[in-house]
Amino acid sequence: MAYGFHFGGIIGKYFLVILRIFLIGGMVYMFRKWLKEGASNYLLIPMAVIFAGAIGNLIDGMFYGMIFDSGTIYDPSIDRWLGYGGTSKLVPFGQGYSTFMKGCVVDMLHFPLVDWYVPDSWPLIGGKHLEFFKYIFNVADSAITVGAAFLLIFRKRLFQMDLNFKRSIFR
Repeated sequence: MAYGFHFGGIIGKYFLVILRIFLIGGMVYMFRKWLKEGASNYLLIPMAVIFAGAIGNLIDGMFYGMIFDSGTIYDPSIDRWLGYGGTSKLVPFGQGYSTFMKGCVVDMLHFPLVDWYVPDSWPLIGGKHLEFFKYIFNVADSAITVGAAFLLIFRKRLFQMDLNFKRSIFR
């Protein structure tokens, strides 16, 4: 789904692809509306970054399994996704490890800020493995997160400009 999370087996995979298609279609509609209305760059730029990330994840999920020789694959007999080791090699289109919409979005970035085994001598938590920010993600996930962060950071300017825009229309 995002940041290494899994969602609902193969049915969840289909659901996410279809949901992404509808959301991307909705974003295309909204971009056309915003551009006609002269929306602020404080809205357009972060939404464009989110849009790019959504398209990247959609393309990856639909076609990755068709063009690479290995990747994460769903095993219905145990109702789990099975990982793979090593790197994938590009193969001719359609000869990959999976079929249309059954490949996985590839998560390749991992930055554990803290990766530590607690000494056994520590009470209660001794001998445990602690990892802060264990999530694995990709460039598309990062784009969506950065776009959302920009919307949050610039929300006051965005809404102020939006109010000024509406005031100028109604004069």
